[in-house]
Amino acid sequence: MDNQSRATMLRRGSLDGGLEGLLGEAVDRIRKTLFSEACFANPSVQFQHLVRTHGGLTFPFHLGSSQRIIQVPETVVKALLQASPSDIVRGATLYEVGKILLSETQWCIETLVHEALHSLSVFGVRTDICLRYRPMVEGLTECLTEHVLSEHYADAYNNCLRPKGTYCSLTYRYETGIWCALANVIGYERIAPIYFWNKRRDWENLFDEFAQAIRRAGYAKFENVLKAPGKLALMARLHQECGLRIGGKYHEAYRQLSEKYD
Repeated sequence: MDNQSRATMLRRGSLDGGLEGLLGEAVDRIRKTLFSEACFANPSVQFQHLVRTHGGLTFPFHLGSSQRIIQVPETVVKALLQASPSDIVRGATLYEVGKILLSETQWCIETLVHEALHSLSVFGVRTDICLRYRPMVEGLTECLTEHVLSEHYADAYNNCLRPKGTYCSLTYRYETGIWCALANVIGYERIAPIYFWNKRRDWENLFDEFAQAIRRAGYAKFENVLKAPGKLALMARLHQECGLRIGGKYHEAYRQLSEKYD
């Protein structure tokens, strides 16, 4: 986003109810673009916690159940996540209490959409998947974020998404590129069921159904990479499987995306 648009958004976020309004708009657009039945995986509950940051700041959280999103100093978000002082942390989702935290002055609409997606995901109730396959989860979240931005937030998508180091820039670019390339070939509607919370906790079965859907789409030899583990990391195995089974269409989509985000 340009500086004026971002400043307007931050001002809106600082008003009473402003962040809740921005979150509501983001969720509506996620539903229109990706999954019409998207809903929060975890209820927002009362949250009281005292945070001590690396710099010695003491920050008390007193959030009621009606407050799902808040912006706080970045040092507070880092302390909650036990991140390094040198890390850049633009936002976080606290699944267990149903809260979204945005780092003051560090977030943009990309951050808001990204964290909203996390809150709507099956990983809110399957945090073990987040721990085991974090690059996969984050890359998939960024892939879906990129798609929502392209449809509804043209300013951020065209001007800020690609350059590194901006408030809206993508993270996990390798994993994001794989998911975006695959989505460009098979469609986002086939990926949505393995991401969004839809009252099913059996994520491994959802992923197997995802592989079956790819086979029905015309790539009959596509294998479930969760069931065919190897020495490579999961995303490397998925990239390899897409290249082997889908072939030229995937390679071309991945090449174009790599050029766009490099």
